[in-house]
Amino acid sequence: AYWQEFQKEKIVYPETTVLGNCFVYEASQMYLDKTCFMMVGKNLKYLSANLQSQLFQYYLRGMIRIVGKNTLQYSKQFIDEAFILEIEKAKQKPFEILVDFILLLKPNKELEYMSIFFERVIDVAVYELYFADTLHKEGFGVLEILESELKDTTIDIKTIEQIYKTWSQKEHKIAYNVHYIAVLDVVKTIEG
Repeated sequence: AYWQEFQKEKIVYPETTVLGNCFVYEASQMYLDKTCFMMVGKNLKYLSANLQSQLFQYYLRGMIRIVGKNTLQYSKQFIDEAFILEIEKAKQKPFEILVDFILLLKPNKELEYMSIFFERVIDVAVYELYFADTLHKEGFGVLEILESELKDTTIDIKTIEQIYKTWSQKEHKIAYNVHYIAVLDVVKTIEG
């Protein structure tokens, strides 16, 4: 009934999973069967970054049903009603670029360490969106850095490797955030 929707960029997620958050940004003409849901619309990479974050996973733990042994059943109503902070398009750009990085890295298992690092950078950025005062008070936050350092970024492996090399240096503020954000009480609560 909605075949045109399948041809658009979308976020796909299964009705049931054992993997935890499984919200996948998909730009090809993927056709789904009835055991998956999809979202189409605007700002999908920004939305994907939020949906895949630790914060959203925490939200879902209180809303989803567990069926069988460790199988999560996503209820579409809770996904649709989730609060995703709206921010201006220009401020979404770093999230979109990081999602592009991860999409390019994911197929290559040898580069998984970089993908995991950038996923964690997204977690920190999402925490900052929702808990800016708490993070800033303790010296945490990455959004300003992301906005300035990703402004004119090309999406290719060489660029991604260079950014990873710079950001993962222990003296870089992003590395500090990635490694130490879990000391904050709000993050301890979310990540359990």
